[in-house]
Amino acid sequence: MKRQNGASLVEFALAALLFFIILFGVIEFARFFYVYNTLVEATRRGARTAVVCPPNDINGSTAKITNVVLFNAPNATGNGILNLSPTNITIEYLLPNMTAWTYNATNINGVVVGNIDQIAFVRVSILGFQHTVFIPLPFFNTTFTLPPTATQTTLPRESLGRLTADNPLAAANRNCF
Repeated sequence: MKRQNGASLVEFALAALLFFIILFGVIEFARFFYVYNTLVEATRRGARTAVVCPPNDINGSTAKITNVVLFNAPNATGNGILNLSPTNITIEYLLPNMTAWTYNATNINGVVVGNIDQIAFVRVSILGFQHTVFIPLPFFNTTFTLPPTATQTTLPRESLGRLTADNPLAAANRNCF
């Protein structure tokens, strides 16, 4: 009987080790899922704002859309969600074939008319986000970068800051924030 005194302690140590590895793995997975959902929601907010605001940098709208992604407010400053910076955010206006749109203004009878009718989609992405695992696990890298396609939202264009479909100048005169 005396030879079995430490057996239950060894069994408990092995079972507890397995239990805590599983427990911390579940906690870390839940934390990663929360971070991922936060990033996806941020890009969704930014894309939703971008499809209803002017596409060029009239009234600083691109910087304000970036702030909506980072802070959920167009004029906020400081540290963004999850320590993101404006350099992590890309806002792309796309043609129907998903290539990049570039602003081109023409002067018609003294009125500057842009080519925003060509825009079909708006894509907001978070690039270079690095997720750090709080609980170090053996044989696993504790920091990894999310791929850009994991944290992007693409939406079809809407008003793009125009009051009516036949009024291409409203974007220049309307402040969407």
